[in-house]
Amino acid sequence: MKKILIFAIFGFFIFYETAYSMTLSNLTASMTTKLDSVHDYQSINRYYNRIGKSSDLRTYKYWYVAPGYIRMKIIKGKSEGSVVFYNPKTNKVRAHKGGLFSFIKLTLKKTDKRVVSIRGVRIDQTSFFYVENLIIKLANSGLCSNTELLNSYLIDCSYKKPLTSDIYYDKLTVSKKSLLPVKWERDDKNGKPLYEADYKLTKVNSGLSFKDIAF
Repeated sequence: MKKILIFAIFGFFIFYETAYSMTLSNLTASMTTKLDSVHDYQSINRYYNRIGKSSDLRTYKYWYVAPGYIRMKIIKGKSEGSVVFYNPKTNKVRAHKGGLFSFIKLTLKKTDKRVVSIRGVRIDQTSFFYVENLIIKLANSGLCSNTELLNSYLIDCSYKKPLTSDIYYDKLTVSKKSLLPVKWERDDKNGKPLYEADYKLTKVNSGLSFKDIAF
């Protein structure tokens, strides 16, 4: 009887500790700590955008260097080979097409239609820092819940009124191992995707500098 009681008590503490580790506030605090340790990263990102009856799907090679320098190259989809670079100090985007016209480089506003998605997503809204800080802010406002999956955490946010003109739901999947995003999905009122970003992380804190990605 004593053995059963001991194991029952021990089991209770294991359950309590696990439940505590799954709380949303604990998770977002850990995500913030992780972000603070990231200076640079590289990834392969797949983006899906939909607005009305129009949709777009592209895959990019992605580079990030603190405090917000971003380089993106389209490796699959429309305008394959095109490259953009965002400089947070000038708040401008440098861009060039692939192929024969790659020597023609433009300096544009970050809101220029030539360097935003069909949904108007800007290059400075594509980093791990942007998405995690947005979701953490929403979570701290009591609009989100989290679920622990096998290898990740899923943060679900829902809104009675659309966050923008048509976004009613946000879903962020965070890797347990890296505590960085794996997928971000934004849905309409019917739960259908308006925006999806799938992230395949390749390198973190490899020593990448501004000079390595600028042009």
